Amino acid sequence: MYYIKKKSFYLWVVVIMVIFNSCYDEILIVPEYSENVFNVKLNNNQVDRILDSRGEQFYISPVPGLIYGGVPLQLDHMKIRGQSALNFQRKSYSVNLDDALILENQNDSTSYVYIDKFKLLSLVYDYTYIENRLSHLLLNEIGLWGLHTFYTQIVFNDDMHQGLYLFVEDPEDYLMKNENAEIVLRRYYRGEIAKIEHVNGLTSSDSEKYVNDFHEIYSMLSTYSGRELYDKLKGRMNIDSYMKKMAFDYIIKNGDLTDEIFFWAKKRNGSSYFDILPWDYDDIFSVVPHEIGRAWAVGTTFGERVYESHADVLDELNGRLIFSVEDDIDYIIATDDYLYSMYLIQLQSVLNLFTPNTIEQAFNKVDNELEFYYEIPEVINQSKFDASETSVERFRENIQEKRQFMLARIQAIKLKVNDSK
Repeated sequence: MYYIKKKSFYLWVVVIMVIFNSCYDEILIVPEYSENVFNVKLNNNQVDRILDSRGEQFYISPVPGLIYGGVPLQLDHMKIRGQSALNFQRKSYSVNLDDALILENQNDSTSYVYIDKFKLLSLVYDYTYIENRLSHLLLNEIGLWGLHTFYTQIVFNDDMHQGLYLFVEDPEDYLMKNENAEIVLRRYYRGEIAKIEHVNGLTSSDSEKYVNDFHEIYSMLSTYSGRELYDKLKGRMNIDSYMKKMAFDYIIKNGDLTDEIFFWAKKRNGSSYFDILPWDYDDIFSVVPHEIGRAWAVGTTFGERVYESHADVLDELNGRLIFSVEDDIDYIIATDDYLYSMYLIQLQSVLNLFTPNTIEQAFNKVDNELEFYYEIPEVINQSKFDASETSVERFRENIQEKRQFMLARIQAIKLKVNDSK
């Protein structure tokens, strides 16, 4: 893989294209990336603005230079992105290239991915940098994650180190290119929409229809129940994948999930059909779910719901194996007997895939990838600008603790599922 320690690599691909009865060879040379570092070329004013700004999203202007592993990239624009990271010195970035970055496919070493839009996440709330990468590996195991992701570094102007980052392929671009999504919606609280992106050429009326059909999902929740509700939801969205995500969130104790999901849609049999893509797992292994003390975030389809303590949530769940009921879809799945029975099927399917060997392999992969970066003093030094500083000792302690936690939790949940049958 291209990100393995200090090795460089040479990748050569010959693409033979046949057009009608004539053919020709087009030789595509994949660049040699001498190191896994993004070098951003900025003037002094740009550096100061990035490091000093707080709570502000903005495009870096004029467009900076960008070099990856010694290879210059043609940059269309680079933007300060996200929400939580905006309040820290180490910002997160959205990057759009004019020409694609060509990388070895993580799921198929015989092929390549062409990425011209991606995120560089600063992971400022994850003091040992394991949570998103670990979640991506496990989500991939259950068929809910296909985006290209890897650890990397950022420097400004050759020598101003910015610490460890996580490269993540742009989700909207990925869904439109790989899943033929016509529209991608970022969900917000109470069934609202935070962001909309759609393919070029989608008419405003078609876009509006998709949005209305998304809202109709929430209308269904209070109109139908039981098997009828499940069938209605199944006709409009991939409710099984949604339940599978809920199962994953329960296992890994995801504390922030309502607005960390994309709904993407295309036409199926002439009607809108939505599927999902999970996003941003920077609050896993949480003690309590997000809805506690946040009445403003809790869905209102079934009236006002207020959870002042974890005990309130547990009382609502009445022993059911779900972590959060903040969103109304999660709430009805937790409280409707038929939907919950279908959820248990998805929970069991996830548990079947999460064998001890699978969990060990995921933790070992993250451990091996991060081991290299914890040998770089600048990576550790830059963590002083995060929510909490890291260290080799804290990393070792945390990854071992979470490894044992996951193995024990999965075993305990399996017993609970068997007891509920």
